[in-house]
Amino acid sequence: MYDSAGRPLRRASLTLVDHAGRQRARATTDEHGAYELTTTETSSYTLVVSAAGHHPRAVQLGADAGPVVPDVRLAGLGNVHGTVRHQPTGRPVPDARITLLSASGEVVASATTTTDGTYTLQNLVPGSYTVVTSGYAPVMAEVTLGEGTSCEMDLDVGHDDAD
Repeated sequence: MYDSAGRPLRRASLTLVDHAGRQRARATTDEHGAYELTTTETSSYTLVVSAAGHHPRAVQLGADAGPVVPDVRLAGLGNVHGTVRHQPTGRPVPDARITLLSASGEVVASATTTTDGTYTLQNLVPGSYTVVTSGYAPVMAEVTLGEGTSCEMDLDVGHDDAD
C-alpha cells in the first residue's frame, strides 16, 4: 500500500466487504506498506482502504479477481492554516470565523481563530477553495491545494477595536 508518490503507507487499514455489507477480511500494513488479506470465498467485494492523513478509497473487486488484491494508492490530505490580523495594528484577531468553500460554493470546513489569531482547516482533498473570514468585515482569498500539501493563508481584517 502506497501513497500517490510511491511511499509506503504504514498502519493503513484494509477491509474487505461483501455485497451484503459484511466484513470478510481485515488487515493492517506493516512499516513497508505490505499486508496480507485473504478470504476463503470467491465473491465480489469492496476493498476499503484508509490511512491517517490520506483520503480513503473504496475499490470494487469482481469475483474473477482471484486471491490477488490490487495495489491501491491513497491521495494525501492537505490543510490550510494561517493567522488573522487586524490590518491597521497587526495584532492577532481571536474568535474570527474561518470558512472554506469548494469551487461550487459548498462549505467544506470551518474553524474559529484562537487567542493568538491562528486557525487550521485539516483533512482537505486537493482542489481549489475560497477562504472566507466572518465575525468581522469579511475577507476572501483563493487557495489551491495539491495532494498532501499545507498552505499558509494569513488574512488581514480591518475591523475597529474598542479597547
